[in-house]
Amino acid sequence: MTRQCVPNELYGQLHRKFRELERRIDQGTIPFQRAINDLQALIEGRTFDSRIIDCDADPFVPEGWTVAEHRERGQLKWNPDMVSLYLSDSQKDNKTIRGHELRKELENQLVLNANVLDYLLNHQGLIPETWKGKQIFFWGTIYHDQDGSLCVRCLYWVGGRWDGDYRWLDNDLGVRSFAAFACK
Repeated sequence: MTRQCVPNELYGQLHRKFRELERRIDQGTIPFQRAINDLQALIEGRTFDSRIIDCDADPFVPEGWTVAEHRERGQLKWNPDMVSLYLSDSQKDNKTIRGHELRKELENQLVLNANVLDYLLNHQGLIPETWKGKQIFFWGTIYHDQDGSLCVRCLYWVGGRWDGDYRWLDNDLGVRSFAAFACK
């Protein structure tokens, strides 16, 4: 088998992309398992729809944390029209609800998990403009932080870009704290 003649500058671009991928994995902005799966699909010559989110995959876990609950949802084709933002009646009119109470309220709902959050952080152009000014929580994945406290991760707009954060379930959530639901 003969090696295809590829200019050195293209190999240089490839190596820079791999270094960028390693950096983002180390930072936690790209889940390691997702990178492995996507590279394997590329090696095998399979095409993959970049808008498919594997909600059954193990979620990203911040260092020192563990997963308390992860609701698998199968393969989700990203479509913002199929996502609803939920606000509890207990949050309306500038009221608040304790995170633990909201978790119970959402336990039988089709809430999205942290895999969707991480996908959106990696594909910020797909996040609806209407989400700006809101904190979008992904209640399908609940974590224990390094101290053992339960928390849920969220997405929000700050400093001209989207970022991720979390809230402890012991805290109150107000009128800006929405749960992301799958409509179907």
